[in-house]
Amino acid sequence: MKWNLDELERKLNKISDDLNETDEKINKIDKNIRDNERKTHYQEMNEKYKQWISQYSKEYIEMSEWYYGEELPYDVYCRELKIVSDDSTYLDSPKDVKELYSLFIFFSLFHFNLSKTLSS
Repeated sequence: MKWNLDELERKLNKISDDLNETDEKINKIDKNIRDNERKTHYQEMNEKYKQWISQYSKEYIEMSEWYYGEELPYDVYCRELKIVSDDSTYLDSPKDVKELYSLFIFFSLFHFNLSKTLSS
């Protein structure tokens, strides 16, 4: 019995390509489901936020550090629940920029002290 190795290799490559395509489709479907769940949860939290701010006078609620306006901004929702999106950066909010600068300062001081220690 003789095996046609070229044909067998072609079939295996096709199966591998099909599996990769299927994996990509499943990943897209999974991402869509997670995004839809997140949006639904955001809408619920936004309604709760609106209900919360409606209980107080506008003048009083505006003094609160938790007041973000008439609607809960989506980036605030993500930040408060520690949801990291694929396209998030350290430049998304003033708080993120401050954190980025803190990291620069920390690592600069760390590098300075490390180089000072190593040279001694």
